[in-house]
Amino acid sequence: MLIGACSKQLTPKSADESSAELAKDVLPQFVALESRERQADETVWARERLAERCGLALERLWDEVNASTNKLDRIIEFATGEVVLPRTAAPVFGPGGVRVLGPSGPDQTLNSDAWRDWLRNVQAQGWEVSMVEFRHRRFNDSPAGLPEASEFYFFGGLINKKRGERASVEGTLRIKWGALPPGDGPPAILRVDASDVSTCSRQGAVPFLPVLDQPISPRHKSPFIDPFILYDLDGDGRSEIILAGRNIVSRQRDWSNAEVGPLCRVDPGNIHTALVADFDSDGTPDLLTADSDGLRIFGGTANGTFDQPPRSVWKADPKLKFAQVITCGDIDADGDLDLWLAQYKVPYTRGQLPTPYYDANDGYLSYLLVNDGRGNFSDGTVSSGLAAKRFRRTYSASFADLDNDGDLDLVVVSDFSGVDIHLNDGKGHFKDVTRRFVAEPHAAGMAHAWADFNRDGRLDLLVMGMNSPTVDRLDHLKLVRSGVAVDQSKRTALMYGNRLMFSKPEGRFEQSAFDTSLDRSGWSWGCTAADFDNDGFLDVYVANGHETKESVRDYEAEYWLHDLYVGTSSDDPVAVT
Repeated sequence: MLIGACSKQLTPKSADESSAELAKDVLPQFVALESRERQADETVWARERLAERCGLALERLWDEVNASTNKLDRIIEFATGEVVLPRTAAPVFGPGGVRVLGPSGPDQTLNSDAWRDWLRNVQAQGWEVSMVEFRHRRFNDSPAGLPEASEFYFFGGLINKKRGERASVEGTLRIKWGALPPGDGPPAILRVDASDVSTCSRQGAVPFLPVLDQPISPRHKSPFIDPFILYDLDGDGRSEIILAGRNIVSRQRDWSNAEVGPLCRVDPGNIHTALVADFDSDGTPDLLTADSDGLRIFGGTANGTFDQPPRSVWKADPKLKFAQVITCGDIDADGDLDLWLAQYKVPYTRGQLPTPYYDANDGYLSYLLVNDGRGNFSDGTVSSGLAAKRFRRTYSASFADLDNDGDLDLVVVSDFSGVDIHLNDGKGHFKDVTRRFVAEPHAAGMAHAWADFNRDGRLDLLVMGMNSPTVDRLDHLKLVRSGVAVDQSKRTALMYGNRLMFSKPEGRFEQSAFDTSLDRSGWSWGCTAADFDNDGFLDVYVANGHETKESVRDYEAEYWLHDLYVGTSSDDPVAVT
């Protein structure tokens, strides 16, 4: 892998000669690095490695449940000691007929046989397990370095087809560990305290029903079918479903009938991202696409088709690498739509990592592109005041009027940094006011949503940011690595999770206490807010990335223990190795 990636750059020697020289040069550095990191595992990270070994017990159960056709049977078979069940408080009824049974302390304690009987009784009532999740958040060991206890976040989804009922079980599991066995396996579980677990249930018809289920494969040499766009192209009141990366549009004739066909008569080819809006001011929506060469516009028609070949409207120099984000708005009040175009840079490629990990500005160029009114664009990034942070590894951005002065401001959400807020002076010149508007902007930023969540007439901001159980454990154990230049104090803020921030009258955002119900939703890459149940209150839908395959075991522990101290913004053949 190392030799193949690097030999292409070495001239004029042959690939074999260059590869041999490179291997000879890199090997001693790699051996030294590997020895250093192994020593860190045996010293500063020893307690975390012990925690990971203990966590294997529930990770293996999780894997087995995922692979099982009868998931509850597998849970019944799982070996554990006694189990403490919660005493439930009086039921509380929430939106949509949801019944919540919260915990009010411990109730009965069951030995292993009684616990299995209890589960079999649940099964006899018609309950089936649809999914489980375990996240190892805290670990305690003894002064002798032996495992004592852990806390796991737990979620279980259940379905009862007999009753027409669905339920979720969620909360903290406190685990007491037994002695370590020979080898490297996890210890036995002596006790599971589930007294902080609550149950939510709902009877009745499922509120969301599938109306379209069509598998779509990416095109050749592309892993993507996105961007996913909803837009009413033909003005019939129903949004079309657009997968621009596959040149596919699904036109909804009614809620049970869709016509799927080509989006554009001339195939756009492999594109990075796209946007639908009227860019040339002719009254019909256009399709704007980004590929490595820049931007092209497919002119639209009144009936929502794109029949003509595209025209180039902006040439990228240097070529675009990974145009992840396009958002549009009239930033200079001249009546046409301008663009913010941002790119993502994937970590690990060629041995580089975002640096610093909490404020990375080492990605590919972003652009503020100004429209001439006819759908042609020019680069206004520097003159607009947006050049300082244009190398963010950006995942989402949008224009919105944050200070109620009638012009569009810019919010950018980026991985390995978080939120950036820029206020517009009304003429297309921006000022970075991030620290004035947001007390804690750091996040492993992905998506965001604007909505008036608390119904006070101002736009609030929900930012999707990933959470790390490894960081939770390291913070609890107070483990940091000495003798390194990395600022480890920022890891907690970066990996907090999702942040819900309410807009305040004085012109800032204040993180809401309510975000504890939203802060941890996995590796969340997308979100939207809408009143799905028509009760007058906004709901949130979150979409997660990464597919669980053979095992749920994450690589992220390796990042926080090793990769963070090895990689930098620069390509590194030793790190690749």
